Amino acid sequence: MAWRGAWGGFVVAVLTVARSSTAWAGHCEYCNEPLPTAVWLGAEEIGTDGVLVVGLADPRERWLDPAWWAVTVITVEDAEGMPLAGTLALHEGFAPAVWRPLSPWSPGRYHVRVEVDRAAFEAIEGLDHCHPVVHEAELVVVDELRHVTGSPTLTTEEAYSMVPSQALEALVCCDAALPSLVPVPGLLRPGYPDRALQLGEGYCAERQGEGQLSVTTQALLDGAPAPYDYALREVTLDRRMSGAGTLMTLVLTAPRCLEFELLDLVTDQRTLLSSCHGEAIASELGELELDPSAALAANCSDQAYVCEDRGGGWDPAACTTWPDGAPFVHPSTLPDGDDPPPASEGSSDGCRVATGLPPRAPWLLGLVFVGRVLTRAGRRRG
Repeated sequence: MAWRGAWGGFVVAVLTVARSSTAWAGHCEYCNEPLPTAVWLGAEEIGTDGVLVVGLADPRERWLDPAWWAVTVITVEDAEGMPLAGTLALHEGFAPAVWRPLSPWSPGRYHVRVEVDRAAFEAIEGLDHCHPVVHEAELVVVDELRHVTGSPTLTTEEAYSMVPSQALEALVCCDAALPSLVPVPGLLRPGYPDRALQLGEGYCAERQGEGQLSVTTQALLDGAPAPYDYALREVTLDRRMSGAGTLMTLVLTAPRCLEFELLDLVTDQRTLLSSCHGEAIASELGELELDPSAALAANCSDQAYVCEDRGGGWDPAACTTWPDGAPFVHPSTLPDGDDPPPASEGSSDGCRVATGLPPRAPWLLGLVFVGRVLTRAGRRRG
């Protein structure tokens, strides 16, 4: 069974992630707002024509407010410990920042220190006690021209999946199952699911799902993947990568033509590239009605039924048979030792229910993906 993500987009980025010296507590660790907890550098070795690509990382890969750069100090020192004067450039819609010296690079080794003063960030309350994020690394500048240019193109891969819905109203159950949402024990990070679906006993199957098309896109230069000093974003849906790199994945729920913008972080040149997806399988995308009949016939020992949602769980006193809609007495409403009355005339008895849900086990209502896009336009039912 596939699981549905909570975020509007997920992105896979190819980059070099730097280690950071990080300390935080309380609100600094479980912040509802996007919060940098690490620093990454695009490369550890560049040519004399290169730039220092720097990024701030949120633990859930959320898009960070560019205002974080106002409380970030980047220091670059040569082998003798002398600081270099330089400038920091930001690019709207792209996460990486670019630091470059005012004078051309000289070949050699440099020490890079990046410090994010989180306590000084005023846009989020309660950060005054947060420790700074500090990262230190060595940068090697070689006596070569390393920046790559070429003819930009896109390569894409598609993968289709049907994701069953785990919403209470999308289930049909049997054998005394009574699904409900229960609190997840333990300390949870804000934004993650705080309730799990519990069946109690019996089996449940899904009656609704969503057809999704995963589109993985890679920017190329003369047929080879674009290197670290390029960045990519999708313009049509305004999907931005939280990191660097030119490999990203979007999830579509309707046919769509996408437009990508490729940014050369060294020259600031921008190129628009387009690709269209999903038209051939349009009827299989978006909201779908599923037929659980075969699954029910294979795995249930009693009548299948549905119940009304009483707010966080099924109401055992408000159930009907499925698919007939006749009144149904849930076993939990009977005194101990009593048997439920026979199914109404015309209803199907003796059916069995199969489901992707494991029997007698709770399962999570949803999981957070690293990046996804839900396009609700053109919903279809199959």
